[in-house]
Parts: sequence; structure tokens; C-alpha cells
Amino acid sequence: MVCSQEIAASTTQLVVASKVKSPRGSENLSQLAEASKGVTECTGRVVASAKSGADAIEELDAMDFSKLTLHQSKRLEMESQVKVIELESYLEKERRKLSELRKTHYKLAGESEGWEQEVFVCVCVCVCLLVKLSFS
Repeated sequence: MVCSQEIAASTTQLVVASKVKSPRGSENLSQLAEASKGVTECTGRVVASAKSGADAIEELDAMDFSKLTLHQSKRLEMESQVKVIELESYLEKERRKLSELRKTHYKLAGESEGWEQEVFVCVCVCVCLLVKLSFS
């Protein structure tokens, strides 16, 4: 799709550049403009076909669970559950990382602003509580 769009854009650029350099009413310029219209139409059809094909592939990927056997269904359920657990674990690690980054940020901001240690601890505790509440 991208290539088709780039071809259409390059063709348009060629026509515009030719209009600037050719004499008004040039036969070659009018032929080039007609050819450009054809290229634009064809690239439009290519893009539409590619989108249609992508939609068809996407529909094939959507499983019809009504045709699964009991064993297949259980296997897919377990695979899905494993993936959910892996993603939750990854998410929890990223939340901890975010929390540590925020603590570091507030510590550095506090040092640059001259906050006392007690204020920093209070701010860190508040941030940790907010992070836990927002992800609960």
C-alpha cells in the first residue's frame, strides 16, 4: 500500500514539475496528465485490494470456537491463561520500574529544590500510594 501511495505521489510531483517547465498547451504535458490520472486510479485500486485482503486475513484469524473439540478448547484456554499471566507479570514489573523512576525523579527534584529529607520521604510515600491506588 505504501509503495502504491508513493508511486502516486511521485507521479503527481512529476506532473507538477513538468507543468512548471513546459510551455502552456503542450501536447506532451496533456498526455502526461492523462497518464498520471491512470496511475492514480490504478494505485487507488491496488490500495483498496490490499486493504480488502488484509481484512480477509484478519477475519480468518478470528477463530470459530464452535468447531473446537473439548481437548482443543482446553488447550487454547490454557495457552490463553498462560499468556495472560505472562502479561500481568510483565505489567507488574513495569509498574515497579515506573514507581522507582518516579521516586528517583522526586528525589532529584527535591535535592535541586533544597527539600529536606523528611519532605522527600513523605512525597515518596504519597507517590507510592498513588501508584498502587491507580493500578488497583
